[in-house]
This record gives sequence, structure tokens and C-alpha cells, in this order.
Amino acid sequence: MSVFLYLFFLVSGLQATIHCVLHNSSEYKVKTCQLPQPNAALYKMPFINADFAFSLYRRLSVENPHWNVFSPVSISSVLAMLSFGSGSSTQTQILEVMGFNLTDTPVTELQQGFQHLICSLNFPKSELELQMGNAVFMGQQLKPLAMFLDDVKTVYETEVFSADFSNVSAAQQEINSCVEKQTKGKIVGLIQDLKLNAIMILVNYIHFKGKASRLTSSLVFR
Repeated sequence: MSVFLYLFFLVSGLQATIHCVLHNSSEYKVKTCQLPQPNAALYKMPFINADFAFSLYRRLSVENPHWNVFSPVSISSVLAMLSFGSGSSTQTQILEVMGFNLTDTPVTELQQGFQHLICSLNFPKSELELQMGNAVFMGQQLKPLAMFLDDVKTVYETEVFSADFSNVSAAQQEINSCVEKQTKGKIVGLIQDLKLNAIMILVNYIHFKGKASRLTSSLVFR
């Protein structure tokens, strides 16, 4: 089985119920997780995420036939995180595009389901090494609510940094350094074309190492 298929089934079929605690932001590390009670959304998510992933892959393969690997859980978790800070109508549109029925599953349960999924991926395993997380680099002119920042750290394994995008070189170096460290040096120089008018950069990264294979991927939203 290819590395991509193994990772896809791992992230789409995982049923573990694990609760995340906060990052240690100075070291970009994730602390140990604990096991709480599962919620209903967690059992629906693998199937909904799988449908969304295959639908997205069909679309991307038509527009970009040379792309053959992407991380479905990266895209799902990033979109869910974006919905976390959106207004009600925008939030509904994002989650419905991903395939979630908000009449059947409340938004709170969905966010908890993603929290469990992300932390379960990061839970230490003897047979493989897997690290997933997000980093948000915000321009100094943005003033998000403290509650939002705390929530994305707890729920989505996200580090939030203030970045001076007027200094393109320094901001680019900070982003690349973060990604390189989290992927154990496998992704170097992720951002090469940062624009002066950027106000926020969101990065998702996954570092996966099995017994015979290694896969490292990243996703950038600007």
C-alpha cells in the first residue's frame, strides 16, 4: 500500500477519542493527550471527511493532473478552523461545503470532533511517528479576540504568532523556520514568494514516518 493511501485511511478511519492540551509555544511541541468520553460527531467524521477528500481529489486531479498526493485531514482541519472564527452564515457555508449537516450535528460537537481527531493523530505510537499541527502568523494590525486565540490553540493544535509582514524577509524566515522545525528538517524554505500586502498566513503541517516510509507535507493558506 502506498504511503498516501496508508495516511489517508489512517486519518479518515481513526476512531480514537483523545483530548488535547495546550502547546508549549516556545518549543513548538505538543504535550501529552488524555482520553475523555467520545461524542457523536467523532463517529460521523471519518465518513464525511472521506467523501469530502475524494470529491476534492477528483476536482484537483482535473485542474492539476500532476498532483498525486495531498493530506485530506489537513484541508478539512484548516477549513474547520477557519469556520471557528467566522460569522454564522460564513461558518455554515464552510461546514456545509465540507459535507456536514448542521441540523444533525451541532457546530460545538463538530469542533470537539476535530479536536479529538487532531490530538489522536499526535498521540505517541510505538509503530510510527506522526506529528500534525497548525501555525497562524497574523499581521500586527489584526486584533483577534483573546477567546478565539485560546480556542484555536486548544482545539486545533495551533500556534499563533504576531508577524511583521512589512518586513517580508524576516516574516518569511520565521514561517519557514517554524515549518522546518516541526517537520524535522524535511520541509525547508516552504514560503519563497511572500507578498508585502499579506496580513495572515495559515500553515498546516504533517510529519509522518513509518517503519519503511516517510511522508512530510504542508499546506499554506494566505
